[in-house]
Amino acid sequence: MKEPGKLKITVTNILGEEVKTIYDGYANAGRRIFSITELSLTNGVYFLKAEGHLMSDVKRIVCVK
Repeated sequence: MKEPGKLKITVTNILGEEVKTIYDGYANAGRRIFSITELSLTNGVYFLKAEGHLMSDVKRIVCVK
C-alpha cells in the first residue's frame, strides 16, 4: 500500500463467493506478507483479492492437494 488505511484480503471462489477473510483491518504504508494456512479449500481455482485505500489487486490461485 502506498498510503496507510483500511486493508481487506479475501479468498473467493470462481462464482465470486467469499470463502475466507485473511485480513480485515488497518495497515500502514508499505509491503506486507500474509500466510494462508489451513483454509480447508477443496481442489480448484480461487482468487486472492486485496482491497485497500486507493488500491485493489486480484491474483488467481490454484489449490491442489
